[in-house]
Amino acid sequence: MSEIRTARFAAPDEAREKYDAIIPAYQAAFAAEPWYEVSKCGGCSSGYSRQNPGDICQACGSATGDEAYTEQELTEKFDAIGETRPTCWYIEETPAGLVLAAVAWTANPAQIAAEKYPGSLEMAAWLKRKYAPTAAPNPEILWLDEVFADRQVSRRNNLVNFRPMVCGFSDRLDQTNVAYRTIAPAMTRAAMRDFGDDATIDKSKSDVPDWRNFVSIDLSR
Repeated sequence: MSEIRTARFAAPDEAREKYDAIIPAYQAAFAAEPWYEVSKCGGCSSGYSRQNPGDICQACGSATGDEAYTEQELTEKFDAIGETRPTCWYIEETPAGLVLAAVAWTANPAQIAAEKYPGSLEMAAWLKRKYAPTAAPNPEILWLDEVFADRQVSRRNNLVNFRPMVCGFSDRLDQTNVAYRTIAPAMTRAAMRDFGDDATIDKSKSDVPDWRNFVSIDLSR
């Protein structure tokens, strides 16, 4: 028997009431594959290690610090997003608990470059070429910032509602240019499966000067 899922979109203040479920799900999701962000690591370029806090990082030999994402850090991060830009949350639940959560917001390419790729002049130039090649004002983009599932609640098919989620964000934030970055194969497969020719995958290092793939979806057609 298939599980019963309920899905809803939420304003930042409504999502805050679910932080007790959202934050542990986020921590667990990014500690697992393909990210393995378990602890902070000053010696690794990503800033994270797959070793437990306080252990020696097997990748670089440095001592790891605190857990990768503390409850306080995530609370402050999510609050700041909702307070500084148009923001919308998406939450899926089953009777067993939260299955998936996502947050999206709008910004122009320069703002996205500054926040998501700080210090990378290459990415700032790449985003400008992609979205604002002329002297016209920077267009607004719907940035799909975080998508994460609690695999202890549901291990499979957690992106089954990817299309209605993305389209719902587009309707609520009134933007048709959708973009996100990812190293998760499931996130690129979902874009191609659900949006076909309207989705573009710029591959890491070859198409885009970053170690993550850049996915863009055009909902204007």
